[in-house]
Amino acid sequence: MGNRASISVEGSNQTIFVHWNGGKGSIMAFVREANRRCQASKYEPEKSNDDLLTFDDNENLDPDVYMIELYSAIRQFFSFSGEQKHRGRDSLSLRIFNSIQKNDEDNKHYHVNGNGSIDFSGSKLIENQEYTEGCFKDITSFFKQADNLLLTSDFD
Repeated sequence: MGNRASISVEGSNQTIFVHWNGGKGSIMAFVREANRRCQASKYEPEKSNDDLLTFDDNENLDPDVYMIELYSAIRQFFSFSGEQKHRGRDSLSLRIFNSIQKNDEDNKHYHVNGNGSIDFSGSKLIENQEYTEGCFKDITSFFKQADNLLLTSDFD
Protein backbone atom coordinates (compact mmCIF):
# COMPACT_ATOMS: atom_id res chain seq x y z
CA MET A 1 0.00 0.00 0.00
CA GLY A 2 1.30 3.43 -0.83
CA ASN A 3 1.05 6.32 -3.25
CA ARG A 4 4.21 5.55 -5.18
CA ALA A 5 5.90 7.45 -7.98
CA SER A 6 9.31 7.92 -9.54
CA ILE A 7 10.85 11.21 -10.64
CA SER A 8 13.65 11.74 -13.14
CA VAL A 9 15.37 14.99 -14.09
CA GLU A 10 16.58 15.90 -17.57
CA GLY A 11 20.34 15.38 -17.78
CA SER A 12 20.57 13.21 -14.66
CA ASN A 13 21.15 9.47 -14.50
CA GLN A 14 19.39 9.23 -11.13
CA THR A 15 15.78 8.57 -10.16
CA ILE A 16 13.96 9.52 -6.97
CA PHE A 17 11.35 7.05 -5.71
CA VAL A 18 8.66 8.13 -3.24
CA HIS A 19 6.47 5.56 -1.53
CA TRP A 20 4.13 8.21 -0.10
CA ASN A 21 2.94 11.49 -1.64
CA GLY A 22 3.47 10.45 -5.25
CA GLY A 23 0.32 12.15 -6.52
CA LYS A 24 0.30 15.06 -8.95
CA GLY A 25 -0.29 17.75 -6.29
CA SER A 26 2.54 16.49 -4.09
CA ILE A 27 5.01 16.14 -6.96
CA MET A 28 4.12 19.62 -8.23
CA ALA A 29 4.80 21.04 -4.76
CA PHE A 30 8.13 19.19 -4.41
CA VAL A 31 9.26 20.35 -7.87
CA ARG A 32 8.13 23.91 -7.14
CA GLU A 33 10.22 23.90 -3.95
CA ALA A 34 13.27 22.50 -5.77
CA ASN A 35 12.86 25.20 -8.43
CA ARG A 36 12.64 27.87 -5.71
CA ARG A 37 15.72 26.55 -3.94
CA CYS A 38 17.73 26.46 -7.17
CA GLN A 39 16.73 30.03 -7.98
CA ALA A 40 17.07 31.27 -4.38
CA SER A 41 13.82 33.20 -4.78
CA LYS A 42 11.19 33.80 -2.13
CA TYR A 43 7.63 32.53 -2.06
CA GLU A 44 4.72 34.32 -3.61
CA PRO A 45 1.91 32.59 -1.71
CA GLU A 46 -0.96 33.34 -4.07
CA LYS A 47 0.49 31.47 -7.07
CA SER A 48 -1.75 28.96 -8.80
CA ASN A 49 -1.15 25.24 -9.27
CA ASP A 50 0.23 25.86 -12.75
CA ASP A 51 2.97 28.22 -11.59
CA LEU A 52 5.93 25.99 -10.83
CA LEU A 53 8.46 28.86 -10.82
CA THR A 54 10.08 27.49 -13.97
CA PHE A 55 13.43 28.76 -15.17
CA ASP A 56 13.77 31.41 -17.86
CA ASP A 57 14.51 30.24 -21.40
CA ASN A 58 18.12 31.38 -21.16
CA GLU A 59 18.87 29.43 -17.99
CA ASN A 60 18.61 25.70 -17.49
CA LEU A 61 18.85 23.79 -14.27
CA ASP A 62 22.02 21.95 -13.29
CA PRO A 63 20.72 18.37 -13.11
CA ASP A 64 23.04 17.29 -10.29
CA VAL A 65 22.28 20.30 -8.09
CA TYR A 66 18.60 20.02 -8.95
CA MET A 67 18.45 16.35 -7.98
CA ILE A 68 20.02 17.18 -4.60
CA GLU A 69 17.53 20.02 -3.99
CA LEU A 70 14.55 17.90 -5.02
CA TYR A 71 15.63 14.99 -2.82
CA SER A 72 16.34 17.39 0.05
CA ALA A 73 12.91 19.03 -0.23
CA ILE A 74 11.08 15.70 -0.20
CA ARG A 75 13.22 14.46 2.70
CA GLN A 76 12.50 17.63 4.67
CA PHE A 77 8.77 17.20 4.14
CA PHE A 78 8.83 13.53 5.16
CA SER A 79 10.89 14.32 8.26
CA PHE A 80 8.63 17.06 9.60
CA SER A 81 5.19 16.49 8.09
CA GLY A 82 3.65 15.28 11.32
CA GLU A 83 2.05 12.13 9.97
CA GLN A 84 3.55 8.94 11.35
CA LYS A 85 3.76 7.24 7.95
CA HIS A 86 6.06 10.01 6.71
CA ARG A 87 8.31 10.11 9.76
CA GLY A 88 10.48 7.29 8.53
CA ARG A 89 13.91 8.06 7.25
CA ASP A 90 14.01 4.54 5.93
CA SER A 91 14.42 3.42 2.35
CA LEU A 92 10.72 2.62 2.07
CA SER A 93 9.58 6.27 2.16
CA LEU A 94 12.20 7.82 -0.09
CA ARG A 95 14.97 6.37 -2.22
CA ILE A 96 17.38 7.56 -4.86
CA PHE A 97 18.67 5.24 -7.55
CA ASN A 98 21.82 5.74 -9.63
CA SER A 99 19.96 4.80 -12.79
CA ILE A 100 16.69 5.70 -14.49
CA GLN A 101 14.03 3.43 -13.03
CA LYS A 102 10.44 4.20 -13.91
CA ASN A 103 7.85 3.17 -11.36
CA ASP A 104 5.01 1.19 -12.90
CA GLU A 105 2.62 1.29 -9.92
CA ASP A 106 0.16 3.87 -8.57
CA ASN A 107 1.12 7.28 -10.04
CA LYS A 108 3.87 5.86 -12.25
CA HIS A 109 6.59 8.29 -13.42
CA TYR A 110 7.16 12.06 -13.63
CA HIS A 111 9.98 13.73 -15.56
CA VAL A 112 11.33 17.23 -14.78
CA ASN A 113 12.41 19.07 -17.92
CA GLY A 114 15.48 21.30 -18.22
CA ASN A 115 13.43 24.42 -17.43
CA GLY A 116 11.94 22.97 -14.23
CA SER A 117 8.55 22.10 -15.74
CA ILE A 118 7.02 18.65 -15.28
CA ASP A 119 6.26 16.18 -18.05
CA PHE A 120 3.14 14.33 -16.88
CA SER A 121 2.91 12.03 -19.93
CA GLY A 122 4.35 9.03 -18.06
CA SER A 123 2.18 9.54 -14.98
CA LYS A 124 -1.25 8.25 -14.07
CA LEU A 125 -3.68 10.41 -12.11
CA ILE A 126 -5.20 8.33 -9.31
CA GLU A 127 -6.70 11.19 -7.31
CA ASN A 128 -9.37 13.79 -8.02
CA GLN A 129 -8.65 17.46 -8.79
CA GLU A 130 -9.78 18.66 -5.38
CA TYR A 131 -7.36 16.29 -3.64
CA THR A 132 -4.55 17.30 -6.03
CA GLU A 133 -5.09 20.99 -5.31
CA GLY A 134 -5.30 20.34 -1.56
CA CYS A 135 -2.01 18.42 -1.53
CA PHE A 136 -0.28 21.14 -3.53
CA LYS A 137 -1.57 23.85 -1.20
CA ASP A 138 -0.71 21.93 2.00
CA ILE A 139 2.82 21.03 0.94
CA THR A 140 3.69 24.47 -0.47
CA SER A 141 2.35 25.93 2.79
CA PHE A 142 4.64 23.59 4.74
CA PHE A 143 7.69 24.80 2.77
CA LYS A 144 6.67 28.43 3.18
CA GLN A 145 6.38 28.02 6.95
CA ALA A 146 9.72 26.20 7.12
CA ASP A 147 11.36 28.94 5.03
CA ASN A 148 9.90 31.65 7.27
CA LEU A 149 11.24 29.86 10.36
CA LEU A 150 14.71 29.74 8.83
CA LEU A 151 14.59 33.42 7.92
CA THR A 152 13.43 34.34 11.43
CA SER A 153 16.18 32.31 13.10
CA ASP A 154 18.83 33.94 10.91
CA PHE A 155 18.05 37.32 12.48
CA ASP A 156 17.72 36.30 16.13
